Amino acid sequence: MAVSSTSTLLAAHHNAPQAVLRLSHTSATHPIYKPSDGYRDFPDRTAGLGLTRWLYAQCWTGTERPSALFDRATTWMLAHKVLLPGATKLERFVAKLRQRVEVRLWRVLASGISQPQQSGLEELLRVPDGARSSSLDTLRTGPAMVSGPALVRALERLNTVRSLSIAVPAAAAIAPNRIAALARFADKAKVTAVARLPALRRAATLVAFVHTLEASAQDDAVEILDLLLHEIFGDAEKADRKARLRSLKDLDAVAMTLAQACTPATRCLPPGR
Repeated sequence: MAVSSTSTLLAAHHNAPQAVLRLSHTSATHPIYKPSDGYRDFPDRTAGLGLTRWLYAQCWTGTERPSALFDRATTWMLAHKVLLPGATKLERFVAKLRQRVEVRLWRVLASGISQPQQSGLEELLRVPDGARSSSLDTLRTGPAMVSGPALVRALERLNTVRSLSIAVPAAAAIAPNRIAALARFADKAKVTAVARLPALRRAATLVAFVHTLEASAQDDAVEILDLLLHEIFGDAEKADRKARLRSLKDLDAVAMTLAQACTPATRCLPPGR
């Protein structure tokens, strides 16, 4: 645990009433004061359940580091008049609860796919014969230029993602930032690092990555199409303006010729006509 977390705990102990603080990890070296003024001990059933439920919700909806969760738990206990345990005990409690939430998240994401879909996800980590990179690297590489072939590659990329038919269970009520955090790891980490993950976490990471990639791949394809059409119509407008300018010159020449041809005829007309 970082030094800042320990200093936060000591500061919290200092600010709480001295009559209700537990001054040490064990009672062998320092006396333990009896709770008073409504303070409860950390192992108390209601206090422990309340802290567990609150901290579980923080872990399920957020992506805070253990040090931040440690500080939040300390603040919660002081606000709810719960005696602060030793720093090591609270660290273990936060780490264990956070790991439970992570495992539940991985299990929920991995449970929404079938065996063929899981095989398709695992195939993304393998390098095809004759290729220099894996399919995951290919999917992670978006379009870099605006052209017809780039549009074709973007559409093929979108079709590849959609062919996996990956969807996050709607009933799971998973926070979008949790899915985005897993997807960022799959997008930035090396393929070998993703392949070395435990099976459950690896499946959840790939599910989150493909789920978020479908939207971004579709946006890339639409953006390239929009820019390509804009470029095509822009070139057509330029060609039309040039053609009109050329036609104006031709019309001017025809008008001058017509004026010269009509001048002798107008001179022969009677005055006033």
